[in-house]
Order: sequence, then C-alpha cells, then structure tokens
Amino acid sequence: MSKMGQAVYEAQEFATENYNVTRDEFIKLAGNAFSKNPLGSILEKWALEEYDVIQNDMEEWSEYVSK
Repeated sequence: MSKMGQAVYEAQEFATENYNVTRDEFIKLAGNAFSKNPLGSILEKWALEEYDVIQNDMEEWSEYVSK
C-alpha cells in the first residue's frame, strides 16, 4: 500500500475507533493524534470527513429502524 493509502486508512481507522464521541471532542482527539505526523492536517481532515460519514450513516440507520 502506498504511503498515501496508508494515511487514508489510518484516518478512517481513527474515525471508526472514535465515532462515539461528540464532534467537538473528535476534533480535539484527531488534532492530538495527528499533531506529530507530517500529514497531520490532512489526516485530521480525512478523519473528520469519515467521522461525519459514520454519523450520517448511523442517523439514517436510526431513522430506518424506528419506522
């Protein structure tokens, strides 16, 4: 896997592991987790995007099962 592919995977994995916190808390966690990485700001962005996807999917699922 390329370095970029590894970075994307790392951001996605981080979001998957931390989906159950508030968005504000997630932003803080991601900032701390990726601060020492040269691609830190990009990783934070990708992780937040994945977090938002997960939250949206969970909301849609919740609406679906409550019908």
